[in-house]
Amino acid sequence: MRPPSLRSPRFLILLLLIALTILPPLFHTRAAQADQGPTDRSETEVEKENESEWRVVRAYFDDPALVATVADLAPWEVNYEAGYLVVETTAADRSRLTALGFRLEVDEALTALLNQPSWPPGLESIPGYPCYRTVEETFAAAQTLTTSYPNLASWNDIGDSWEKQVGLGGYDLRVLKLTNAAVSGPKPKLFAMSAVHAREYTTAELMTRFAEYLVSNYGIDADATWLLDHHEIHLLLQANPDGRKKAEQGILWRKNTNQNYCSATSNSRGADLNRNFPFQWGCCGGSSGNQCSDTYRGAAAASEPETAAIVAYVRSQFPDQRPDDLTSPAPADATGIFLDIHSYSELVLWPWGFTNQPAPNGNQLQTLGRKFAYFNGYEPQQSVSLYPTDGTTTSFAYGELGVAAFTFELGTAFFQACSTFENTILPDNLAALIYAAKSARTPYLTPAGPDTLNVALSTNSVPAGTAVALTATINDTRYNNQNGTEPTQLITAAEYYLDTPPWNGGAPLPMSASDGSFNSKIEAVTATVNSSALAPGRHILFVRGQDASGSWGPFSAIFLTITGGTPPTATAVPPSPTAVPPSPTVAPPTATPPSGGTLFQDTFESDQGWWVNPDGTDDATTGQWARAIPEAVNYNGPKQLTAASGSFDLVTGPLAGANAGSHDIDNGVTTVRSPAVTLPSSGNITLSFSYYFAHASNASSADFFRARLISNSGSTLLFEQLGAGSDRDAIWNSVSVSLNAFAGQTIQIQFEAADNGSGSLVEAGVDDLLVSGSGASPTATPAPPTATAVPPTATPPSGGPLFQDTFESDQGWVTNPAGTDNATTGQWARAIPEAVNYNGPKQLTAASGSFDLVTGPLAGANAGSHDIDNGVTTVRSPAVTLPSSGNITLSFSYYFAHASNASSADFFRARLISNSGSTLLFEQLGAGTDRDASWSSVSVSLNAFAGQTIQIQFEAADNGSGSLVEAGVDDLLVTP
Repeated sequence: MRPPSLRSPRFLILLLLIALTILPPLFHTRAAQADQGPTDRSETEVEKENESEWRVVRAYFDDPALVATVADLAPWEVNYEAGYLVVETTAADRSRLTALGFRLEVDEALTALLNQPSWPPGLESIPGYPCYRTVEETFAAAQTLTTSYPNLASWNDIGDSWEKQVGLGGYDLRVLKLTNAAVSGPKPKLFAMSAVHAREYTTAELMTRFAEYLVSNYGIDADATWLLDHHEIHLLLQANPDGRKKAEQGILWRKNTNQNYCSATSNSRGADLNRNFPFQWGCCGGSSGNQCSDTYRGAAAASEPETAAIVAYVRSQFPDQRPDDLTSPAPADATGIFLDIHSYSELVLWPWGFTNQPAPNGNQLQTLGRKFAYFNGYEPQQSVSLYPTDGTTTSFAYGELGVAAFTFELGTAFFQACSTFENTILPDNLAALIYAAKSARTPYLTPAGPDTLNVALSTNSVPAGTAVALTATINDTRYNNQNGTEPTQLITAAEYYLDTPPWNGGAPLPMSASDGSFNSKIEAVTATVNSSALAPGRHILFVRGQDASGSWGPFSAIFLTITGGTPPTATAVPPSPTAVPPSPTVAPPTATPPSGGTLFQDTFESDQGWWVNPDGTDDATTGQWARAIPEAVNYNGPKQLTAASGSFDLVTGPLAGANAGSHDIDNGVTTVRSPAVTLPSSGNITLSFSYYFAHASNASSADFFRARLISNSGSTLLFEQLGAGSDRDAIWNSVSVSLNAFAGQTIQIQFEAADNGSGSLVEAGVDDLLVSGSGASPTATPAPPTATAVPPTATPPSGGPLFQDTFESDQGWVTNPAGTDNATTGQWARAIPEAVNYNGPKQLTAASGSFDLVTGPLAGANAGSHDIDNGVTTVRSPAVTLPSSGNITLSFSYYFAHASNASSADFFRARLISNSGSTLLFEQLGAGTDRDASWSSVSVSLNAFAGQTIQIQFEAADNGSGSLVEAGVDDLLVTP
């Protein structure tokens, strides 16, 4: 249940007063607008331009029925439990509220924010809100997805905004369509739209992150993969782009920008697009005929170009599955889900919004709504329960087409703090969106069935013929019962499908209750997978459960890889590794010079052995050097460029990310060093390279880009450019430096870049490096040594996995390998863990066998006796040498659990350690909610590290204020 404190007046006032002191101005001052409207407007309309009259009030009521009488004011918040609504008002509005019986209290903090001046137009990001992309950045992100994943994503123009239609600039309305084009249909569809009310910052970003999650996890996560293989997901990321540009200036803009309504320059102009849809348009007091009202319904149904485009597109995607009356239900097997994402109020809403009468499919809509609300923790209710609305998106989608339609009201503010978005709104609602995609085939049937959780295999990669244990948990209890109680039943069956799901004719394979009997609402289930007929390669297993009502729930999936060779004849546990004694010196790779005058050349189109963090002293937390295909980044001009030539270069964080600061250098220095180059003993020797060094105006002279020469005699600075407190765009420049002073030596080139100031935007790149010389040919002088020890090396089993550890024997994992861990309790250990419960399971027994890696194996006197405390704990595997080619995969089972006193400072991470540095493979952050332990599977491609010797490192941390945090790892496998 949502904590009452988050909705209390005291909490909101305190939060907003704090925001006033730390954020730039948030809201547009209405005083900036002169009255230039027609002279025949009503007194209320004229007051819309009289800034001194605007107040945000809490309007208290004794009779909840009063709320419906002021629905046309579009309250920001309605709190029926506390008996008040929050609404922006003119003097006339306040007189009306008082006359109706409301008791008014001016909210000074919200009023102050309302009347702050706006930001200037044309900003490339939203000041104070780096987590939210502008319209242009959202469109660029969608285009990047289609460019990077052309078989999975397309970016489609469905119409025009009002300003574009009339030639005032404006935007296309575009839908990002996600599906695997190589898999034929027909496919069920999820359509979701966001930002139809422009001021609701969180909504478009949530949908964009959802899209990025699906495509980036395709082929890695089995659920993301089958969802895109067998579904179409249509995302209208910016449903009101003209209005959104106004809101990006800090204006509380809600409607479109149609200048024919209210007046051409009024900040109250436009139509409320979510009152302009054709079904029951203007029917029932849920919108306004006043052009200056926030809920003005428009001149006619679908009169606005944005609405007309959405209506046409949705009609083209979904079949008409019910009559347009108010009593005929859609059939039980109707398909498709429609979501409209809004903020704020922490609600999940379903039709109808214009009448208290339940929709004909009201029971099924309620079931799915309670399921969504289980994930995001919001209150599920019929839409009219908030206040009456008509002409809305969801009434249209369900009323006209019979599509299961819902509104999510995200969070607790229109301009929500990024910390709340990142740590709460995003993870909770991402889970709800994934569930929506899973249920889109039969949304009136599937949500009544149980969820399938913790799908796992005894091993994720085996030779053909090996028996594999498949396990899962079937749970029928996962509903939000905050508003009524959803019926639940005993589990009666479970089944899985191998590669071919039932809608494509696949045959079900039964699973059994692990305890021998289906007699509970939560059941552990198991089956033995016969892999003898499976071809080498990766396969997918679909698992689902059924309850006593006969309802089958949604599928969850997992990958199984079949390798070559014969199955093992005895134990699946690989032999113990053979330890390689440490070597006192390890020489870096030596560059073989091309013939002629070129001693060493690197365009970075192939990997020539550059080392990231060669001395182990780098402290940059993001933006580390990498050889990669860089994505362009813009912030007041170009800040990261594509390669100077070809596709690859050396770059500080190759990805563009959610915003310009996502992957730039942060918090210190990053270093990269070349292979060794032996210079001739005489001649004219020159180093040349292309580079850029870019930063925003928040940089300083503590930030830098440097080129050094490393030799037996030490380190020599060759070139340096310092940052400054001004904006510097990225542009490729050329540098040429004489190396004659180092003739006859074996040297390395080192590039360094740093953000050493107060968190500025800093980017750097290097390309087309050349060491050339005239005179004597170079000699193959051995490279200088570096003091890097070789870790123990795991000996891979023959004919199968490269490395496998079920932790039933000690294979040489090292705790605190770098000597930097600071956790005082809960350090990683290979052990037999004891179960720990605190408001649900927090530490589990092993996923298979008896042993696993666990953060403090003992249960102790209480749940917090042996959990992680006061910092980070790290454990690193023996070294594994990867083949030079093939499809290389790391898979493991894990859980990460915490109590509600956790935060996003707590984490579980998996890293890959190699000669080129450390690479983050997987991360799950904590949050201020209770998260139970549940075994989950992760599969990550290691193809980028082919031919390297690597180690796997797991990290877990309680970095917050002493929260309960536990983690575990089991059944690790590296397969070729």
